[in-house]
Amino acid sequence: MTANAKIKTRLLLFIVCVLLLTWVIPVDALANTHHGPPRVTIDDINAHNGYIRVKMRDDIVNCIRVKIIYPCGMSKNYAINEKGIWFRFSLTQSGDVTVIVAERIVGNRFAILKQTPIHIVHKNPLSPFLASTQLINFTYETSFVQLAHTIANQSTFVMQNIVDLYMWVVQHFEYNFDFAAYQMNTSTPRLLHDNIPCLEDLYVSLYGVCIDFTVVLAAMLRSQGIPAKVAIGRMDNLLHAWLYVNIAGIEWDNHQSVTFFNQTIHKNEILNNVCRDGWLLMCPTLTMMRNQARSKDVSADNQNIRRTTITMSGLSQPDWVLSIYSFH
Repeated sequence: MTANAKIKTRLLLFIVCVLLLTWVIPVDALANTHHGPPRVTIDDINAHNGYIRVKMRDDIVNCIRVKIIYPCGMSKNYAINEKGIWFRFSLTQSGDVTVIVAERIVGNRFAILKQTPIHIVHKNPLSPFLASTQLINFTYETSFVQLAHTIANQSTFVMQNIVDLYMWVVQHFEYNFDFAAYQMNTSTPRLLHDNIPCLEDLYVSLYGVCIDFTVVLAAMLRSQGIPAKVAIGRMDNLLHAWLYVNIAGIEWDNHQSVTFFNQTIHKNEILNNVCRDGWLLMCPTLTMMRNQARSKDVSADNQNIRRTTITMSGLSQPDWVLSIYSFH
């Protein structure tokens, strides 16, 4: 073999080795071959409390997605819009979970920056629905949280606190019909893209759609130690968001009742609408819209008001179909 042939052979072998190494080395390993902090950090120290934290290095410019895959095969997708800060994501199920962080390369193509398996055993099954997360993002300085504390101080009974917080939301917010009409013509809920409700902005505007009212109420409830989970899905094939509140074992007043729309509602009437494991369905959006309609109809009888609001869900019609995409 001539000298030139040997050089060509060695060069070819070198190129083949480089291609093989590029193909087999994980993307997250490549992502961290640099000086300084890693491009993505996943903190799972609080996984047993129902959430993880993810942070991107602040020099990343491309769109970032976080995907959480649960043992049942269900997955949840989130966007990270800001770099250099921690984002919390809820872990709503126990078991072996996979967390994937990916960066947009072009169009809808993403490259995996980090993939981490996490084994989750919740200390408290309700803990994922008490934490502040990317979607339900609050601190104890948040305006709605301070308001919730003031409202909750008016009664020592938790069930009345739930009703009072619910009543505040449905009586003070205004529905954004224009944005709702736009949402009806899109195939994916706003939540699953990049627009997460900002509680401070909503506190000023008191104007929004179902996901806004639901997230506000969930934050107010969670801040008072009341488990609440946001459901994203469809109602009669329309995009919708609503809430479930866990009322198992909570405290009622001596009369086993609550005051709702100036009416006394007995405990049994509410418990008839409780789902499995003590979760009560609540939909501030539909109750709010019905209140607005009734305010224009002074002839509406009290019995009809009671029938449509007694569950605090607005979903008392048996022919309405709910399809749940995910809980948060």
